Amino acid sequence: MVADALRQVDPVGAFGAEQESNWRTGYLVHFRRLVEAGLTSKKAALAVATEGLESLHRRMRVVPAGGTETGLDTLLSAPARRSLGTITVPGTGAAESELSLPYHGERLRGSALLSRLDAWVAGGVVEPSCADAVRTVAAHPEWLGLADRTVVVLGAGSEVGPLPALLSWGARVIGVDLPSPAIWERVLDTARRSGGTLLVPVARDADEQTAQPGAGDEGTARCAGLDLTADVPAVADWLATVDGPLVLGNYGLRRWRGQCAPRRRRRRAHPCACRLRATTSRSRSSPRRPTCSRSRPMRSRSPFTPTRPVASGEAGRRPAADAVRRTAAPPRLPARR
Repeated sequence: MVADALRQVDPVGAFGAEQESNWRTGYLVHFRRLVEAGLTSKKAALAVATEGLESLHRRMRVVPAGGTETGLDTLLSAPARRSLGTITVPGTGAAESELSLPYHGERLRGSALLSRLDAWVAGGVVEPSCADAVRTVAAHPEWLGLADRTVVVLGAGSEVGPLPALLSWGARVIGVDLPSPAIWERVLDTARRSGGTLLVPVARDADEQTAQPGAGDEGTARCAGLDLTADVPAVADWLATVDGPLVLGNYGLRRWRGQCAPRRRRRRAHPCACRLRATTSRSRSSPRRPTCSRSRPMRSRSPFTPTRPVASGEAGRRPAADAVRRTAAPPRLPARR
């Protein structure tokens, strides 16, 4: 995808992206070239964005229930398996009228916010341009009024999503997330305490049940939620019925096995992980791995495992050299007594 995005404006960069064999650590070079290629002109920026998105869409596949793998564009004409209704959750609070940022369990606003921005710039925490942008927004609180905006938040319960901020500024938010009562209880509680309005999609039969007296937020939390991997046509048809322009944001995060417990994995690291040693006089063609005093050369067990020290002369090496280096099998080192 990166190579396709670069091919028209930076053929050399496209070739380098195609030849990259270690995207885990080598992607930064190619993403920097994406940014640099788009800075030359408006035409180049549009070409990078257009070609990259088209390449992404060509590679995305979908497998309907009981069907065969097809292209993503088939979802545009696929029939919806069910119809959706809407539950409106109005907020009981007042929309915020000034910019505030969360910091150590508090909300920074006014002079406290400006002082903290100065401290962050002095300490190198943020760039001066970032602080200037925040100051500009703080000086124009009228920009925060979103009462006339409708935002679709895919991944409403995501911890990195903007749903709480949007609701606090008075926006009308359409929240979509997985069918999980725990997620929706938290989302509904946030909406009730805010100054905005939350629209929740539910199945038609569930809409009738939650409309009964006494159902409350608990009933809504039990029936709310959609799986976007299976309900894309239904969600698309439902969003088409919403009046006015929509702003769509995707903040979903798919977890995989073992991702949710990084601290436990870190504790299970090898007991000798902190006693690594490596030579700094090896050649690039035959690198040696850091070893442990009680075992064979260690293999990386998680993203938190310490990496090997950088040898002299290795700083600034290009990804191509890394690819050559990885082809050589590292020799086994004897255990240190």
